[in-house]
Amino acid sequence: MSTLQISFKTKLGFISITEVSNLITQINFAKGKNQKTSSNLKEAKKEILKFIKGERKNFSFKCKILGTQIEKSVWRLITKIKYGEKTSHKKIAKILKLNPRHVGRICGLNKLLL
Repeated sequence: MSTLQISFKTKLGFISITEVSNLITQINFAKGKNQKTSSNLKEAKKEILKFIKGERKNFSFKCKILGTQIEKSVWRLITKIKYGEKTSHKKIAKILKLNPRHVGRICGLNKLLL
């Protein structure tokens, strides 16, 4: 099980993508070390660049979400927010019957930012 990573500069700053066993495990705003890469990472990079330009609204690459059941439920709900729309921690908290501060903390733990 090898970890692969690609890092690239965008108009939003540096973005790093990490892959383990052909699944994206992290996308974050940081300058990472360009390690051994893969066609999967290169395709994810292309999709992210198109997303930032507004040319793409969703992604086709597969991700592995690591977290507790509550964290995954918050992140799953976040993925349902359509491109260009916004919501609040309060609205998400109400749906999941959680405290809005807890939802905010969970959002901060999200390793797949886009």
